[in-house]
Amino acid sequence: MVVGLDESKVDVDEQLCDESSFDECDTPAGVLSSKFDKTDVSINVNPLPHGKYTLIGIDIDTTGRRLIDEIVQISAFTPERQYAQYIMPLMNLNPAARQRHQVRVITVGFFRMLKSMQTYRVMKTKMEISALNEFLDWLEERLREDEGSDGIVLVYHEQRKFVPYMVIEALKKYKLLDRFTASVKSFANGFKLAEEKCSKTIKYLSIRQLAKLVLDENDGARDGFEGNAAYRARMAFEISRRLATGRCDGDPAIL
Repeated sequence: MVVGLDESKVDVDEQLCDESSFDECDTPAGVLSSKFDKTDVSINVNPLPHGKYTLIGIDIDTTGRRLIDEIVQISAFTPERQYAQYIMPLMNLNPAARQRHQVRVITVGFFRMLKSMQTYRVMKTKMEISALNEFLDWLEERLREDEGSDGIVLVYHEQRKFVPYMVIEALKKYKLLDRFTASVKSFANGFKLAEEKCSKTIKYLSIRQLAKLVLDENDGARDGFEGNAAYRARMAFEISRRLATGRCDGDPAIL
């Protein structure tokens, strides 16, 4: 499914998940998805005009799973170029987000820092507006490199439409949405493609399960930490690209 970037005005009056919840809350996926639809960014499911588009994988780490939470890392992937940048949030990560992403906010004197819970090192961070401008610079450079491209399509993999909403809301905060839409023409959810191609083969269409099935990637693979946005952006791109050429259920071109 392709998600457009048309705007409308609809109030947000529902809290999606409690801060103390784990990565997935108890709300059924269908209900949760409908709640995400009630933001001030509408979904345009009309297909893009025929043309040449630049596909880029994208994912984010956040302080929680609500629309009022903040981006902690934004990552994008193409086979030739990768982008990943940590952002210093104003709020702390909730317990579920700390466990999932293995990072936490620490305070040393008057300074707040982001620290990895895996390496115990302080992460190099930027302010949100600086990181978003740098991300837009990176996207525009990728578009210029792909001669003849009609625009960028950002590919993510998620049952809920959380990634595009969070990215768009962050861009709107700094009045960067017009610049973003000049390059990016749509979001595409790889989960929908996996649902169509793999639902008869596996029950759970997570990044980890699909990486094993479609890409034959084992648990010990390099840079294989699913809680990291850089890994998920790469997997979203590679899994979607592979599924676009075949099926999961025993197709020799894939398995």
